[in-house]
Amino acid sequence: MTGVVRVTCCALAFFVFLGGCVPESTDSGIRPEQKEKAQAPSGGPDKEEVKRQIQPKAPADHGDQKKGKVEPPEQKKETKPVMKPSSQKPAKAPAVIYKGSGDAKRVALTFDDGPDRHFTLQILEILEKERVPATFFVVGQLAEKHPDILREIDRRGHVIGNHSFSHPVMTRLSSASATRQVEETNRIIRDATGKSPRLFRPPYGAVNKPLIRQVSDQGFHIIQWSVDTRDWAGPSSKKIVHTVKQQVGPGGIILQHSAGGPQLKETVKALPVIIRHLKQEGYEFVTVDQLIGIPAYH
Repeated sequence: MTGVVRVTCCALAFFVFLGGCVPESTDSGIRPEQKEKAQAPSGGPDKEEVKRQIQPKAPADHGDQKKGKVEPPEQKKETKPVMKPSSQKPAKAPAVIYKGSGDAKRVALTFDDGPDRHFTLQILEILEKERVPATFFVVGQLAEKHPDILREIDRRGHVIGNHSFSHPVMTRLSSASATRQVEETNRIIRDATGKSPRLFRPPYGAVNKPLIRQVSDQGFHIIQWSVDTRDWAGPSSKKIVHTVKQQVGPGGIILQHSAGGPQLKETVKALPVIIRHLKQEGYEFVTVDQLIGIPAYH
């Protein structure tokens, strides 16, 4: 009995020894490097597949696609319209001007042939009282004799224009003589006031193409008129007022005189009546440069 027990114990010890020597991989027939993969749930992705699914996408890059970088979709850039410079040149004032724009009820009073110490001073007093500006086209010979009156015209806010030196018919003069008539008068005005006019009114309104070209080349604008009172001919003050009422309109340039003979007493008498009538009609009084929108002086 004792011998049987010993044999049995030896057999058990032998089998225990054999069990400790069996490699781990023989338990399931799987190689060690496959063990982790084999433990994944049935039908599910392996770990590498899971990593690929949960790994965030790389941000879009503008690099070369050949290097594996993703080219983002092209985005439309906001474009602003290109403003092309206008091909239209600003409107140029005509060489000879008869009136201003008719868009507004504005008029300009103008007085020729002064200055003198009689009628010019009376007209200045009326304009001061009525608070109305005017434009005086002066003759160089008289301006040279009365520089103080010239300065008074300027001091009171009126505009001074050039009316030649000796009041000739300019179209009958040579080019050189016409130039001297204009330049000498401008020199006298500049010496008295420090200002050099750009507005020129030819005596008698006489112009032709050569004179227009010549005066324009000297930097002047020729100013004519749209309302002619013919006060130099001696009409009554009532006739002068009637003429203005009949001929005036928006942009009108009214011609009168501030020197030239005793008949101008009718001009002085008519002037306040004309001013009050036009004010009642809604007209605004301006100087010629303001009416046509160009500088009065160089």
